[in-house]
Amino acid sequence: MASLSTLIRLEFTKAIRRPMTWILAVIYIGFLGFMYTVLTLASFISEVEGADGMDMGGIEESLMLPDGLGFGSALVVGVGAVIMIIFAAGMYGSEFSWATVRMMLMMRAGRTQFVISKLVLIGVMSALVTVIGMLIVFAGSLGSEMVIDGSIDMDRAFSGDTISELLLVTLRSAVSIGMWALLGGMIALAFSSMAVGSGIALAGYFIGDLVVTLIAQLGTVGEWVSRLMPTYGINGMVQLNQVDGPNFSDAEIAGMVVSLVVWGAVFVGLGLYRFKKVDVVAASSQG
Repeated sequence: MASLSTLIRLEFTKAIRRPMTWILAVIYIGFLGFMYTVLTLASFISEVEGADGMDMGGIEESLMLPDGLGFGSALVVGVGAVIMIIFAAGMYGSEFSWATVRMMLMMRAGRTQFVISKLVLIGVMSALVTVIGMLIVFAGSLGSEMVIDGSIDMDRAFSGDTISELLLVTLRSAVSIGMWALLGGMIALAFSSMAVGSGIALAGYFIGDLVVTLIAQLGTVGEWVSRLMPTYGINGMVQLNQVDGPNFSDAEIAGMVVSLVVWGAVFVGLGLYRFKKVDVVAASSQG
């Protein structure tokens, strides 16, 4: 029987060799770099030429440290979650469309090990996407400060407070991105389809906030119901990163963590249960 470590190495090899992985990486890095370049130039040009009726002070504060960490993390999660949903759904769903899942099982790889190996890949990739994104944010903030102010306050940029905040923001962002990737991957596994997995997860990502907000407006009952939604803990992590975000109590933060753990376990259980029940040959032929 193929060991778990062998399957994990195989998953990383497949991910590295897939063109989609590098296409998504270029889109992600290119978007973040483009945003910081455009916003920095817009602020710089407005100062040089003068922009009547435009207040660029807010943009400048958002670009530069320490506020830049909250602003940048929103970009990182906003784009990184979409990238990882597609990636995770593709890593699970494409096994059926390409019929490679049958080859994996012929290696005497257990179905549970098959799922776990991909979860390890998705977890590592989510962390990598977040770290790369936050490094771009940090570098972009320093570059913006250099362009706008003509110098960089090194003591502030590399102070203990700034570095600790950077690490904390990175951790929360990684949790948010990882959870969205988990949802996309497990739905794709449950329905043996990349299209279904990415479609449902992306729909939840783009309209989930609206639905939860509407439910929360229904009074006390609506507020408690909204906290039972899968997006409650994910959105809470994002809000904690914002400079002027809500002041959550310790109990509320604990509730977010519990929500993340419970919903993560639910979706993993759903994906694994459906995968163990599915006829792999039939599912592959349909994909």
